[in-house]
Amino acid sequence: GNNNGVPDDCELLIPHATIPKDPRIKNVGVNDAVVFFKVISPAEQLTEITDDGIRQPEKENDLFWFEQEADEETVHANNFNPNWIQLTSVAENGTIVDFPGVNDEGRGKVYIFGYHTRVEPEETTETLFDKVQNKKYGSKTIGPNEVETIHIESYAIQADEIRRAGINVDTNAEIPEQDLAYIYNTFCNQNSENLK
Repeated sequence: GNNNGVPDDCELLIPHATIPKDPRIKNVGVNDAVVFFKVISPAEQLTEITDDGIRQPEKENDLFWFEQEADEETVHANNFNPNWIQLTSVAENGTIVDFPGVNDEGRGKVYIFGYHTRVEPEETTETLFDKVQNKKYGSKTIGPNEVETIHIESYAIQADEIRRAGINVDTNAEIPEQDLAYIYNTFCNQNSENLK
């Protein structure tokens, strides 16, 4: 905080430092719901450095690993809660998009998840992740006072009467990725401006 151009400890995330987080969704409605998270993780031009010190080719990527509480500090990989199903068939998942506000460049990597079962009124899901770990990297695009913000959106769709080609989508048991992706694409993605 002394503005001498050298980042102080509190101004700089140390490589592999972790921060506790606990995103979860509580159904405050009166009907069972199918719920989703869309995470936009800030992205920069990075030269990532592996655990054995090898510099990777520069590419645009997000800055953080998303991990579970029990993950060791030496685990350097995403480890989302398996009860949150990553919607890999949704086109936007895994892409880097323009998203003003996550950093100076307004660029972020998208992760989309659906919860594995319907959520009853007053029920709360498990956390999507429990902590965020800074990756180890070099970057020429991160400014000395730049703020990197993880943006998380949640969506809830009433669990009953979801139809595909005139047939109800069964949400009474485990909901497979294919059905979660259909629900997300039909109700959340196409109508996202009306859901915020």
